[in-house]
Amino acid sequence: MRLLRCVLALALLAARGSLAAEVPLSGRALGPDGRPPHGATAELLPWTASGIPTEPAARAGLDTQGGFQLRAPVSPLTGLWRVRVLAPGLPPLLTEPIPLLEETEIPVLHLKEEAERRPAAEPRPLQIAGRVIDQTAQRPVAGALVWADDEAAALWTRTDQDGRFVLAGASTATRLRAAAAGYLAFDRPLPSAGPVLLPLRSACRASGRITDAEGRPIPDAKVLLSSGATRTQTTADERGSFRFGPQAAGSFDLEVRATGFRVLRQSGLALAGNADLGAFVLQPVALLAGRVRDETGEPVAGAALFASRGGQGAGSTQADAAGRFSFAEIKPGPVRLTAFAQGFLPEEVADLVAGPDATAVEVILRRGAVLTGAVTLPSGEPAAGARVMLLDNGTQGPFATLGLPQATADDDGRYRLEGVAPGERRVRATLSGLLPDNAQVAVRDGTNRLDLHLGRGAAVSGRAVTTEGEPVARAQIFLFTLGEQMSPAPAQVAADGTFSWPAVAAGAYRLEAEFPGLTAPVSTLKVEDSPLAGLLVRFAPAGSLRGRILGLEPGDAEHLELLASAPGRQDHHGRVEPDGSYLIQDLAPGSWIVVATVLGTARAGRSATTVAPGPGESFLDLEIGGELPPAAPTPP
Repeated sequence: MRLLRCVLALALLAARGSLAAEVPLSGRALGPDGRPPHGATAELLPWTASGIPTEPAARAGLDTQGGFQLRAPVSPLTGLWRVRVLAPGLPPLLTEPIPLLEETEIPVLHLKEEAERRPAAEPRPLQIAGRVIDQTAQRPVAGALVWADDEAAALWTRTDQDGRFVLAGASTATRLRAAAAGYLAFDRPLPSAGPVLLPLRSACRASGRITDAEGRPIPDAKVLLSSGATRTQTTADERGSFRFGPQAAGSFDLEVRATGFRVLRQSGLALAGNADLGAFVLQPVALLAGRVRDETGEPVAGAALFASRGGQGAGSTQADAAGRFSFAEIKPGPVRLTAFAQGFLPEEVADLVAGPDATAVEVILRRGAVLTGAVTLPSGEPAAGARVMLLDNGTQGPFATLGLPQATADDDGRYRLEGVAPGERRVRATLSGLLPDNAQVAVRDGTNRLDLHLGRGAAVSGRAVTTEGEPVARAQIFLFTLGEQMSPAPAQVAADGTFSWPAVAAGAYRLEAEFPGLTAPVSTLKVEDSPLAGLLVRFAPAGSLRGRILGLEPGDAEHLELLASAPGRQDHHGRVEPDGSYLIQDLAPGSWIVVATVLGTARAGRSATTVAPGPGESFLDLEIGGELPPAAPTPP
């Protein structure tokens, strides 16, 4: 029967014109030291029933990288193969059986100082029948190789035209494997009984080239192919070519990285069969690199550098131990560089142009002044653990608040801020449960002293709920000062609807609340020395106002400010689309005044409207005209 199955498989493959072919197998071998072994050769051996290596079907030497390629005549009568690597002074290495059905690349082989010894197992009778099918199409796979993983002796067969097989003999195998051209190999534990179904997944191979804009190859580019959690990486060769071995066919994302070039990403590549992806062209990176030093020329390790353009961030990086820095990806053109380091003044370098010539930028950081002092509790005792922070350090732009000096008071309440810019500076000391101290000091070169005193405040607390009494978790509650005292940070509503401030200075405040889709009335309150509890913030469904701004000229929409206001309520800004349509959200029911202004001009429009209760929409079209007339009284 086995002979008959082989003859049928032979006839089937012969009819397809694949009676015999030379199939290449490539790989790489390294010695115990991780380098290619000198004088080594690789051989391709058919896997025989006796398990004893025979004369090799192919032999090749290793190149300088340890690589080799073997070509062997493969026909339907041949089964599996093994690669043997021979190196002077080292034990031979013999791989597990390999199904050589199409061009194959095997993982790196590592030779060892001593041969690996495995305990001998007692063969047992084995007879398994089953079928190999295409997992997606559910059709039989003819001519597939099926084998047991017994290294001692070959036990394999091929499927017939119905994908059926019978594997019989004596074996020590523990796993059953199957492979076919165009499919991923299948591996499962050896079943105790049959028949068994072996589904094969369609495989794909992908290849391509990496070049620059001039068509020159980019060797050593890293190419990453990913699909879900599966990630495979390869490296382009000296011709810029890359190739991925068998993968499960499907949708993939591709990422290419190479030194001096922008990262290239391409999503949603549908791969099946042997896919030639063509050439991927990488664009050069506009470099910005240099060194950060102090005034004595010593490197400033760990300095943080931020690039900005037009007031917007353009990239960030950090200096290494030698003070060197570089921005891996930054668009060419004018750029401003800001550097920060603990104990140093921030430094801005303007008039830089990112590009191939901007590779020797020198950034010099100065030490600046020192601010020291003591932080005390209301009782006069040291405020150990208090946080002291400089609120401004003389810089402007998008990174003005980064790298501000700060310190923690020690057990004696002492603190020390370094890298402070001379001039008028604002300082804050905080400690949980106490009022912060906000002070202003004139900082001069050298060491300056400022003592800070924390105060007692009243605890303020309450609940935020809907009109049905349900808590509004994660809502933001604000206290805005109506006097000279500092406004506390906003409080966030807890899961049970409660919110609190542990310490609020005495004075008058305006309380406002925010939560998407809801609105709450603005209220005022007075805080005295004793705790203030029981505040109730009641949220109601918010409405929205939609309409069009009429009378706009080309380009006006980009410079239009839209504001809805009402006495005793928060102002709300609207979003205006290029076609003049607008939307203002989270409006409380009642009367509102809506004002649209074209910034930089005297052209504006105003109208009064009423927002209905509930979460629905109200509508208002607004006409842009000349200067606004005096505001009319708010509708009752």
